[in-house]
Amino acid sequence: MAELPPSRLKEIEPVPIAELKSRQHAVVRGRIVAMTYPSEAAALQLRAHMKDATGTLIVQWPGRREIPGLRVGTEIAVEGTVSWQQTELIMSNPTYQIISEDD
Repeated sequence: MAELPPSRLKEIEPVPIAELKSRQHAVVRGRIVAMTYPSEAAALQLRAHMKDATGTLIVQWPGRREIPGLRVGTEIAVEGTVSWQQTELIMSNPTYQIISEDD
């Protein structure tokens, strides 16, 4: 998915991560605290651990090795459908917006 124009996701009230339910479509806002980059041999899939005051959500982008501007410390808003996969709360291929970058 692509990054959205500057104010689209800022206007929507985010759902706290702790309140997310499987198959729920939601906007979530938080800070990237860890990222996993695919190795050359692995399937292309960028994974970011996004945290708010209530919990952690794993955001993944299949087919992506990197996203410009997205790194540990970046505050983002994401919109998509949440699912539980084993013990992880995951949002796959969300629409996203970079809110701020922590330098």
